[in-house]
Amino acid sequence: MEYFDKLKAKLETLDEKQFYTYVFGALGLLLLIISFIVFYYYRSAHYYNRQLKDLNNMRSGQIRQILTKAGQIKKQKEKLDAMLAQDPEFKLTGYLETVLAKLNLSERKDISQSPRYIEIDDKYTENELEFTLNDINMKQLVEFLAAIESNRRVYTKKLEITKSKTTQSSLEVHITIATLFPKVT
Repeated sequence: MEYFDKLKAKLETLDEKQFYTYVFGALGLLLLIISFIVFYYYRSAHYYNRQLKDLNNMRSGQIRQILTKAGQIKKQKEKLDAMLAQDPEFKLTGYLETVLAKLNLSERKDISQSPRYIEIDDKYTENELEFTLNDINMKQLVEFLAAIESNRRVYTKKLEITKSKTTQSSLEVHITIATLFPKVT
């Protein structure tokens, strides 16, 4: 309360010109502070609106990419279904035996495990076969891989090439091939 009394006494001692100078100075300072607050508010609002627009543009771009990929996946599934429908009786082990016999590699294969069946989703099952080719050269390996890949239904999942322990100039190849077929319900 004492502060206000001192202020009141000071204002009463001022002449009219000084009083208006202080009043207009205080009003000008108040106007400057309000202008700064309004400026900062609109600047912040503009900044956040810009960020929101950029985020929405980025999100819509990602949505377009997702929809494009979904369309591509749908087309690939349709192609896969058509390919699987062409030969419903396809057997991976029979195809492997045919390719090995054609390339005279039948005696060099060693199938260590029986075929595995892995459920991919509600619609497909993967038939996976793991085997080893012993004492083959690079030319035979390339011809074998080309023959395997010539059938669109069969794909190579794993390929490990090591130097043969028995023969100096040959290879030992551990291969996993697989195929898909419709899930039987």
